[in-house]
Amino acid sequence: MVSIFSSSSWNPSGRHCYITGGSTGLGLALAILLTTRGADVSIVARNEENLKKALEQLEAARVNPNQILKSYSYSLDTQKAASEALEAACLPHAGQSPDTVFLCAGKATPGFFIEETEETMRKGMDNSYWLAALSAMAASKRMIRTRSKGKIVFVSSVLGYFGMIGYSTYSPGKHAIRGLAETLRQELLLYSIDVHIYMPGTMFTPGYEEENKTKPELVLKIEESDGGLTAEQAAEGLYRGVRKGEFHITDTFIADVFRTNTRGASLFGSNILKDLLYGLLGAIALTLWRRDVDKKVVGHRETHSRHRGPLTSYRQHISPSRRQVTVVQLAHVCGLLGLINIFLLRAARRYLSDQPALQEKIVGALLTPLLIGDILHLVLTIWVLGDERSNFSQWSGMLWATGGYMHARDGKDRWKVLGASGPLTGRD
Repeated sequence: MVSIFSSSSWNPSGRHCYITGGSTGLGLALAILLTTRGADVSIVARNEENLKKALEQLEAARVNPNQILKSYSYSLDTQKAASEALEAACLPHAGQSPDTVFLCAGKATPGFFIEETEETMRKGMDNSYWLAALSAMAASKRMIRTRSKGKIVFVSSVLGYFGMIGYSTYSPGKHAIRGLAETLRQELLLYSIDVHIYMPGTMFTPGYEEENKTKPELVLKIEESDGGLTAEQAAEGLYRGVRKGEFHITDTFIADVFRTNTRGASLFGSNILKDLLYGLLGAIALTLWRRDVDKKVVGHRETHSRHRGPLTSYRQHISPSRRQVTVVQLAHVCGLLGLINIFLLRAARRYLSDQPALQEKIVGALLTPLLIGDILHLVLTIWVLGDERSNFSQWSGMLWATGGYMHARDGKDRWKVLGASGPLTGRD
């Protein structure tokens, strides 16, 4: 989307480009691309080893002996750290602010919302929003203070256009990035600072491989037909959009369809007729797509209930000591039932030895409910454990079942003593 205030022929040669998240993935691919175009490049990330390897790749891509190529290790998760990183990167440039700031840092950790915690939700916002917002704040203040007419380029995601199951810790932050970029696009017109936002789809990067480790099976199924871009292809698309002066930068058909159908008050793209066509197409296609996704979600209910029931989040946080208590508890219950059987049989044989018929009736009457209880107890335990029934280290389902029984029996908060996080409901 072209802003009438933006240059349509931006050239990075000889300009200082500051890139957060520049040690891997899109950030690294962009850094290499800009280096080959003659830019001075500063990359910032946390991992020093990755930064070292990335800087070696930048040096290999150098086209001018006078290019300034630097790396800096900062976390960027506080305003202080974001400002310090930017100041450090400006020192080799006589204190001048970067010409362009690319905000590529961030990560996704997919999962179901009901299994998240306050900590993981806040961490998700840190990774998907605050890393970019704090660096943007530091950059905009510095550019205004030094009267630099630069650019700030946000990296959001197509998930900043719509929400999807599995991304409750990621998509909200990417929506927030879009809102911030649209706000700053207007505000920074006061200072002749351009703002852009890149909305990529799937990118095949180390970060993508990492997020697939926690991605639910259902989300993988929904995404199985999706295409994707390499980090290098995405970097080319981002670079091309900035050169053209586009505000919303998209480089795939799907992203264009979502952009035009969730445009709000944003600017049209460089080809208004094309955007209108995408808008009409999306009105039909996105409705069908949404129905298809909803159908897959509904069809996954039984599998989801079986594999990710209420115990799932409990199991993730069970300590070894709780497991030991569970095993001991199970042994205690089994041993107690065995002792009861033994003493009943002995008592019957001792006191009713002269009345075999009565002995048989009494023993049968006493042992039948015990036997039924044994069987039900075993079946219930196996059912609660689900796929973990053969994993003895996960036999903590007994702990929850026993705790729930005690709580229901006498109203006391015995479940707190057992280490559960609260009363039990549903399948537990």
